Amino acid sequence: MPVATTARVAPVVAAAGCGPAIGWFRHGSIASGDWMQYAGLVALVVATAAIAGALLRPTRPGAIAIAALAGLGLWEGVTIFWTAVPNLARDEAGLTITYALVLLLAVSLPASRHERLLALEGTSLLFGAYAVACALRFRFGAHPLFGEGRAADPISYINAGAALWALGFWPGIAAAARRGAHPVTRAACLGAAAVSLAGVVTAQSKGAVLGLLLSAVVVFALSGRRTRLAVPAAIATAVTVAAAAPLTGPYRARPDHLEAAINTVGTAMLGVCLIAAVAGLAYTLLDRRMEPAPSTVRRTGLLTAWAVAAAAVAGIAVILAPHPIRKLQHDWRAAHHSSAETATTHLAALGSNRFDFWRVALDGSVRHPLFGIGARGFGPYYLIRGRSYETPARAHSLPLEVLLEDGAVGLILLGMWLGAVFTGLVAGARARRATSIAGLGATAAAVGQMCVDWTWTFPAVGLPLFVLAGLGLQGSARPLSRIGARAVAGCALAAALLVFFPTYLSARIATQAVFDRAPGRLKWAARLDPLSPAPDIARYELAATSDAQLVAARALVRRQPRSVAYQYLYGEALAAARRPDAARAALLRALALHPGDRTVRRALRGLRGQ
Repeated sequence: MPVATTARVAPVVAAAGCGPAIGWFRHGSIASGDWMQYAGLVALVVATAAIAGALLRPTRPGAIAIAALAGLGLWEGVTIFWTAVPNLARDEAGLTITYALVLLLAVSLPASRHERLLALEGTSLLFGAYAVACALRFRFGAHPLFGEGRAADPISYINAGAALWALGFWPGIAAAARRGAHPVTRAACLGAAAVSLAGVVTAQSKGAVLGLLLSAVVVFALSGRRTRLAVPAAIATAVTVAAAAPLTGPYRARPDHLEAAINTVGTAMLGVCLIAAVAGLAYTLLDRRMEPAPSTVRRTGLLTAWAVAAAAVAGIAVILAPHPIRKLQHDWRAAHHSSAETATTHLAALGSNRFDFWRVALDGSVRHPLFGIGARGFGPYYLIRGRSYETPARAHSLPLEVLLEDGAVGLILLGMWLGAVFTGLVAGARARRATSIAGLGATAAAVGQMCVDWTWTFPAVGLPLFVLAGLGLQGSARPLSRIGARAVAGCALAAALLVFFPTYLSARIATQAVFDRAPGRLKWAARLDPLSPAPDIARYELAATSDAQLVAARALVRRQPRSVAYQYLYGEALAAARRPDAARAALLRALALHPGDRTVRRALRGLRGQ
């Protein structure tokens, strides 16, 4: 591969690889100290490419999508002034701007169709390598984590782990369907798609499965290559479905048989990958010798589209089986209240508090229609108005979340991004471009899940998603203007040097200071990130006297007066300093912020004797 081609393809694949890296090494953490270093590196790459004149001018859909996404990030930054959690609002703004930078990199850096296809194949194989590594951990690792019989390793939030695996399906299928690619590459990409789908089944995430069903309908209805996609998709799906029993075995296993069932999951995932790759190799060798007539292709394409639509309906029916109508009525009631699960697979058991989350988000959006309550403000808002025992950080629905937190302004920007992305991807899919087909499938699957979950917040999911979307949108043949390149470089450098790296370093210094019992370092953490409460939390933990603890707790309350946790810590510090009246007032403020908090109520009862 020529050096120039490598220089344009490798950064895009590496940006996609940041997602699995965060998943593998940081368990998919959304804490700023666990992902902002990756954001800073992406920003430096974008700035370097812009300064070198390597970025191409995006087409109109790509330019609108990038601008809308950057605008949403800037608006989230503005909401710092009225949100209950300014540091988290800053993190949310930084995350959205990172997504915009990744989208710009994938749209503008590859200079030809060949380079985009190489980036697509590299990304597909990267997903496959990640899924195989997960399978090896399940097979040979020391006690991989399975929460309620569902894979919670390496990403601890199960639905986010499923979302990352789901992103690997359509790139592999689109690459495997390319007749001009090398047979071994096509077979490997098909194996990557199959093992990624097996990971989704292992996680048993209903949101991920429904997102994939939705994406299948979208891709096969709108793509100009539905006939060529049908065989690879059928192979990957059939092999995975055949292994469904061992893949979901830990959900049904007794505690003393759980480890053996997890080992079997790893074996099944590796088997799915190998069988799909071998079947894919046989198919590609046969495919190179056959050229069906155009009329046959058209008829097969129509039959494929109808078959996929029927399969999607059947998939939903299987989830509701054995008595679809009765099961739907039961699960509609269960979905409004948390309930115990007795099904043989989590995919057949509904029941959560999402409807209450959505009710609170809609109610809050009516009260704050224009500017919203501020980015990341749903968590504190729900504690006051929620009816469930849960304490969710997000609304579990991207549109409702943006509407509540960022108001009509944020929702318009989000709508502009979605409209531009899907317009560009659909046009490319109709033109039979493999990168656009992969981007359309991955984006439809991810957005479908984001409408019922909070996977947007996970950079482990978002970074590879925006790479795939950007490869599908493509750029023009003209280089970015000198003024535009300077603006992009300046904005990227400013984000890296003023937000990403300082926030990351502050978080790491605060964590290490607690570990080393070195409070003197905390002044640097506070200087690097004035919005973060982490230095004051560390001072509270390291305080040697009750007075020092009280000073740290008071600083936390001043920083975020609408935080239940900080008001509680302040009340506990006041109680330790033998100031019961002030402690009672602080605890009552905490109780007003979360009326159902049992810990605060117990602390108040403990003050009665003082």
